[in-house]
Amino acid sequence: SIPYEYINIEEDERAAEYVVRVNGGMQSVPTIVFPDGSILVEPSPRELAAKFS
Repeated sequence: SIPYEYINIEEDERAAEYVVRVNGGMQSVPTIVFPDGSILVEPSPRELAAKFS
C-alpha cells in the first residue's frame, strides 16, 4: 500500500488553483504530486509503475 492524500479540487480552491498553474491553465486530473516535488498528470498505469519501481 502506498500512502496518499486525496484532494477534491471542486472543494478546495487553493488546490484547484495549483492544478491549473502546474498544468498550463488546464484543470487536468489526476495531477499527482510526489514528496520529491515531481508531478505526473493523467498518468498511465505504466507511468505510475515506473515511478514506483
